[in-house]
Amino acid sequence: MKTQTQKVSMAEKIGYSLGDGSANLIFQMMMMFQLFFYTDVFGIKATAAGMILLVARIFDAFVDPVVGILSDRTIHCFSPHLTIYGDTYSSFWHLRHPI
Repeated sequence: MKTQTQKVSMAEKIGYSLGDGSANLIFQMMMMFQLFFYTDVFGIKATAAGMILLVARIFDAFVDPVVGILSDRTIHCFSPHLTIYGDTYSSFWHLRHPI
């Protein structure tokens, strides 16, 4: 059996890299504003603000694989990821529309 390989064109590579670069630029601007907000508005020392972000990243590094495993093992009759994403959507919906 032969397998076909398709090459990605240079224009497509540049297009994806520009999209990813712009997303990372926005993310970094938000992180810089968050540090500014912590230090200048809240009055937290810069080292403490950096530690807050570092602890959040380390926590995220351990939680993301666990949530991914749970998401992969969850089976629902409509969609494999419906229960986890549905619960998240439901939580945000109730924040906007309290009973």
